[in-house]
Amino acid sequence: MILYRDLDIDIGLLPMPKYDETQETYRHTFSNYWSSVIMIPRNTATADFTGHLLEALQAESYYSTTQAYYDVILAGKVMRDRESCDMLDIIRETRTIDPELAYSFLDANSIYGSILNSKSIDKLASSIRSSTKKAEKMIQNLIKEYQKNTGD
Repeated sequence: MILYRDLDIDIGLLPMPKYDETQETYRHTFSNYWSSVIMIPRNTATADFTGHLLEALQAESYYSTTQAYYDVILAGKVMRDRESCDMLDIIRETRTIDPELAYSFLDANSIYGSILNSKSIDKLASSIRSSTKKAEKMIQNLIKEYQKNTGD
């Protein structure tokens, strides 16, 4: 939206449409390409302290920097009308993470890319089916890792 602010035409912001009228809320995935990763060596002597510090910094960023970015920059300067600000609020309040984008269980990006390159949708179901067992194993391993790290 920032790039379009200086255009001479009227534009607005809309949320992604709902799947159908039975979908209760909007859903907006955000790209894993815009996420940040911080790695902490497994054998660090200050893992707990580092984790707590990073969590505190992230929380403060959420309540200060992120809020200022949305309120001052996006809603205050970039959006041209109240309706677009309302749409921005809807989008922001309905963000979700798509586990496939985050963990690539099925390697869906590669599957979709190869199908697009082959110009044949006939391979979609079989490609996903062939990746299912690997994906299920990856999901189970992720669950075990979460349980190990959280003590559940």
